[in-house]
Amino acid sequence: MLHANSIIGRIPLSLRQSLVRAGYVPRNARWQTLHGGRVSRVFLISATGSARSGAPHGLVCKLTHPACSSPLFPVDPVLEARAMTALGPRFSVTPRTLIAWGQASCLLYPYVPETETDLRSEDVGSVLRALHDTRLRPNVVRARRPVFAASLVHLGLGYLQNAGWSEQRLARIEAALRVPTHGNVLLHGDPVRANILSTRSGPRLIDWQCIGRGDPCLDLFLALSPAMHRIYGGGASPLEPRAVLSGYGSTETAQRYRDLAPALHVQMIGHCLWRAQRGDVDYLEALEVEQAQLARLL
Repeated sequence: MLHANSIIGRIPLSLRQSLVRAGYVPRNARWQTLHGGRVSRVFLISATGSARSGAPHGLVCKLTHPACSSPLFPVDPVLEARAMTALGPRFSVTPRTLIAWGQASCLLYPYVPETETDLRSEDVGSVLRALHDTRLRPNVVRARRPVFAASLVHLGLGYLQNAGWSEQRLARIEAALRVPTHGNVLLHGDPVRANILSTRSGPRLIDWQCIGRGDPCLDLFLALSPAMHRIYGGGASPLEPRAVLSGYGSTETAQRYRDLAPALHVQMIGHCLWRAQRGDVDYLEALEVEQAQLARLL
């Protein structure tokens, strides 16, 4: 979930001026920094007349730079805008525009507030299944999202070996890495807690910059990862894995998820290390909770 804060000093003045000149934003609009995401810079734009313009809660201005990508979360703002338009109101909102701003991309779309406090695990599984069953024209989303990024798995395995994990445990992880992955479903690619809004009509997914196609187990794992919950949970209760898988409603996918889980946890440990090496020290604590969950599995 994104939270507003009036830290005007962080808002690029030249960007504000460009959007005003182009007619996308009124001159008297109020800009607020939104907190919750850690990759893009996101602002809430509020102005008189927003309701008449079809954005009663204001507009989101999302700045994404190519350097925001990581091996586990590749970002593509152009694909994000195209997918949001194609998905329609069941999953998304229609963006107003996507413009270049320096090396970054600026995406404008209506703000969707979270209206409920409770997010049921079963409903998260259900909305992910509905997304995975969605059929879009093949040319809308072509990007493949492999389940594993070899560089992150290597990082994670190296960390566990240096931490003295037993050969027996490491062998079980290697076995999980050999589990076949398959599927070409539409993936959100980043369904962490901050990107799942609890509304009166059920869960709503936001932030589609990592959308792609691949094995549904990747989305399920990212929604359930302890590390991602530590970073993006915002104080909410963790989702319950059995309930999410039950809501998803596929015995075959649930079993493959369980078989892949040890290797997926190792990859997440690698992602936490990758982020920590680049200065995000919060990921060191996230690494510890991910490692603890892996230890319980093995």
